[in-house]
Amino acid sequence: MVRENGHVRQKKRVMKTTKINNKNLKIDAKNKAASDRREAVNEEEELDNLLAEFQKADIAETKLVSCERPSPRSLFSFVAHPIKDELLLTGGETFDGKHATMFDDFFVYNIAKNDWKKYQPEGGSGPPPRS
Repeated sequence: MVRENGHVRQKKRVMKTTKINNKNLKIDAKNKAASDRREAVNEEEELDNLLAEFQKADIAETKLVSCERPSPRSLFSFVAHPIKDELLLTGGETFDGKHATMFDDFFVYNIAKNDWKKYQPEGGSGPPPRS
């Protein structure tokens, strides 16, 4: 039987320790990645909950009121609703030769019912007029 000298045994111990340390580093990296993923999911859930609260508050603060058709205007936005059979109109302005009037209203036209409705936020006013 061949005996190893102290230098060889020490080198083997260092190699074994290094191997164990590398393995522990890999395990730590995997655990950190898993923790980061869980954290990201929690943050996303918190954001979803916050958005849901804002939507509920927005719905509670806004009502749809039947009205006559909107007044004549130019420079407005008018688009088709992507799902419903409705057209959406917002903003615009008029100019009578002396004064410009900016609108900050929002209307919904139901095509099937030939009916106009106006969104009115609780408390009176919505965003400032813009053109």
